[in-house]
Amino acid sequence: MKRITWALIPASALLLAGCGIQHPTPKHPAPKPTHHITRPKLTPKERPKPKSLPSVQAPKVGSTTTTTVTRGDVTTITKTTVIGSTSTSTLIPLKSDALPVANYAIGMTFASTGSSPLVAFDSLWTARHHTPPTLPVPLSTIAVPWAKTTQWAIASEAIPDPEQGGDILWAGISTTPDHWTWIPSDTANNPNPHLPLPLKDTLQWAQDLALNGSGPTAPMGGNIPWASVTGTVQMPVGWSWASYNGSINAWVWDPSEKYSSLYYAPWTIWNAKNATTGNGVLDQILPAHGQFATIVNPPPPPA
Repeated sequence: MKRITWALIPASALLLAGCGIQHPTPKHPAPKPTHHITRPKLTPKERPKPKSLPSVQAPKVGSTTTTTVTRGDVTTITKTTVIGSTSTSTLIPLKSDALPVANYAIGMTFASTGSSPLVAFDSLWTARHHTPPTLPVPLSTIAVPWAKTTQWAIASEAIPDPEQGGDILWAGISTTPDHWTWIPSDTANNPNPHLPLPLKDTLQWAQDLALNGSGPTAPMGGNIPWASVTGTVQMPVGWSWASYNGSINAWVWDPSEKYSSLYYAPWTIWNAKNATTGNGVLDQILPAHGQFATIVNPPPPPA
């Protein structure tokens, strides 16, 4: 007597489900494996009419097939259901376009190449079959005066990402032409430790200003005391910079909670001496009023 068993054929996109068992006729020969079956040629009348195919072909999720295989006195019947595929999973949209990945961890960096900083930045999303974010303000690049062949780039305006709790500020580092390392920093958390020190420290000052931090111990210049602004502004929404006489001036902008179109930014000044220590870089708190895109691009001139 033949015995019938159930077996699961392993596959990442297949799910076993039960179905009815049909006992084979003892005298019927065992069917050949499907890939050995030679299909009969169809006459023109029997041929089905061709159907137009979609541009992207993928298995239909939820479709089922039943396969019966007999070897000796054992018949295996399997029912399979398609639950996903590589081609369909890459088309699932992200919850936010601020990041090229759905599962973001603080401290992540992303490498890419491109003929320009913007091309390299967009490739972070296109390589994963997603649409790159639309930047309200173009990428801003700067040559680092104290490091030959080194360029930095920033997306001047943060990209909203409610999934992470705050907006995402993007910066990039290039030490080899057309090769970039991109560094996202969630403004609701500590600055990404991989940021260049001038950006990391200036961002930290801006976050402290929003969180009612105690401020610097050394005296600042300008007409805006730290104590008059701290705790009255929101978390940073963008940053800007400029290069003057071998130094980099950096600003990270906090919007006022009281007045619309009013922003405050810690202003830091960096050179070859303090670029690795951060000593004495906080110059003053700079106010600016107007459209944010105008404030960050171009950056404000030094006083």
